[in-house]
Amino acid sequence: MAEHEAELVSGGGPRTAAPGTGAGAPPTSDDPDRLATFAAVADAVAATRSRLAKVGLVADHLTRLSPDALAIAARFYAGIVFPRHDARTTGVGSSTIHTVLRTLSGLDRDALRERYIALGDSGELAAELLADRDAGTLTIPEAADAFGALAHTAGSHARRDLVQALLERAGGRAAGYLVKLLGGELRIGLKEAQVEEAIARAWDRPLAAVRHANLLRGDIGEVAALARDDRLDEATLALFHPIGFMLAQPLETPDEIAATLPTPFAVEQKYDGIRAQAHIGAGRVALFSRTLDE
Repeated sequence: MAEHEAELVSGGGPRTAAPGTGAGAPPTSDDPDRLATFAAVADAVAATRSRLAKVGLVADHLTRLSPDALAIAARFYAGIVFPRHDARTTGVGSSTIHTVLRTLSGLDRDALRERYIALGDSGELAAELLADRDAGTLTIPEAADAFGALAHTAGSHARRDLVQALLERAGGRAAGYLVKLLGGELRIGLKEAQVEEAIARAWDRPLAAVRHANLLRGDIGEVAALARDDRLDEATLALFHPIGFMLAQPLETPDEIAATLPTPFAVEQKYDGIRAQAHIGAGRVALFSRTLDE
């Protein structure tokens, strides 16, 4: 991001659109905690190519959420159902989703496959097939509770029944985003880095402080709550909360390296191999992979 853009993101104050983005407010309901509101904002994010506009839309929504919904919504915008340090998974794959969608839509397997190929996304498929269903009053915390129930449910048939009940209750665009979250990606041009920027913008916190807190805690939802309460400086490392690995950037010459890195700096040999981080304590040892899986 250009330096002037970073300054706009981190210092614009709460609920203020970035100048020059041309982004209008997305359609919202009276209740920002409703999943339908999240879906409307996500659609607006997908509809703009401007990074600053995307950040501004998310920041505005974050400031209007209740304490119960804030952390969950921050994770949802990052395409995350559970915090990185949480080993739970929903156990729901595309086969389960498509079986449920056939049941709810009445389409046969071939017709459903044709629509999926045309749309290229299971979430968009769900939104299209369930467009005539009202999203109702399903809230962001209730969606999170449903994901938690899926994580604790054994057996594919039982999980399928839970997914069907959830999509029946949501309907329309909200159902589409539930399916996207089950797949682990919203595909609206928004990554966790932009959610960090939105958190900084929402409460006028330094972007570097938000990113540092997220590195230490491994939970963008917790970081959103800390930023709201002006407690980012309380973020600390915790055992069994994996932190992000350092990323490499190739530079061509020693002169370029010296010009890029702040001084003083150290140089060490790099060996190919498997990256892992070890967390040791409380009678437990855990190794986390580069993707932060145990």
